[in-house]
Amino acid sequence: MSKKIYFKSFEAYIWNFKQKFGDDSISHSFTEVMISQLCKYFLEKTGIDMSKSKGKIGFVPGTISSLGFSIDENIGRLEGHLICFYLQIGEAVKWKTNDGSIISPNDHVDEKNIEFWFDCLNVEAAKREWKLYSAPPRLGFTLQSLHYKVLVDHFNEHFYLLVSFKNKDQSIVESAAKLLNETCNTWNDHSLAKNRNLGIVHNCSAQILEDNYLRFYIDFGSAHEKLLKQILEALNDIPQIEKVTITSYPDEE
Repeated sequence: MSKKIYFKSFEAYIWNFKQKFGDDSISHSFTEVMISQLCKYFLEKTGIDMSKSKGKIGFVPGTISSLGFSIDENIGRLEGHLICFYLQIGEAVKWKTNDGSIISPNDHVDEKNIEFWFDCLNVEAAKREWKLYSAPPRLGFTLQSLHYKVLVDHFNEHFYLLVSFKNKDQSIVESAAKLLNETCNTWNDHSLAKNRNLGIVHNCSAQILEDNYLRFYIDFGSAHEKLLKQILEALNDIPQIEKVTITSYPDEE
């Protein structure tokens, strides 16, 4: 099975678990089998493919102090929260073995001898939240004709612009990153000159992932939606851009 398909919805949990208990505290086979079975379990119960949610549905840690596991007879429990967008829809991850043996997270796992499930999964709440928030939002403005494609996945005050380019040319990607930073900074300058009546961008940063791929993060703060329109129109001056995706859940696979 491919870890890349599933890992996004569990990466924060796995990372924090290893930070607290060590890199060897949860085995590769335990992780792979757990994530694979839980995604199938969630799909069967809700009809929603968790593995394609890009982290919009995920199993996350609560506090670091509460992070851990317990085993009662042959039933194990990982403490955490199952989240769909902004709502908790389930509690811990549980597992049991078919032969009654005791399995800890650091053990090697035989997929045929173990069963994983989400404790207290609220199926109706999961369906309701997914229907409410998964539909792509409408932009609050009309764009001029752009030479590149714009996809709107999801965004709130914290979002990303994922910019892909037709050719691999890091200098072009760097020029796009510079343009985005300058557009946000200019917006703040104009807003400050007008007693902040346009709102202020709290933070922005660019990360060049490949020679033809840029991820630009924006903490929109109180900035007006017209800033997003300005950004998209400014990018139209770079003919090498192929597509821009607006999302609060960047797919980092």
